[in-house]
Amino acid sequence: MANHQAPHDTDPFTAVESLRAALDQVGIVLPSLAVTRCAPSIPLMRDGRRSL
Repeated sequence: MANHQAPHDTDPFTAVESLRAALDQVGIVLPSLAVTRCAPSIPLMRDGRRSL
C-alpha cells in the first residue's frame, strides 16, 4: 500500500476563513473555529486504522 500525502501548500488561515464563510452561508456558526499550531508528527485525523 502506497503512502500518499497531500502537499502542505494551502494556507491554514485561508482554509479556516473559507470554511467559516461556507458554514455561515448555511447558518452554522462555530465560534471556536480557528487554526491550531501543532507538531507536524501529530495526526490531524484518525479513521480507526491510520492517521491522515
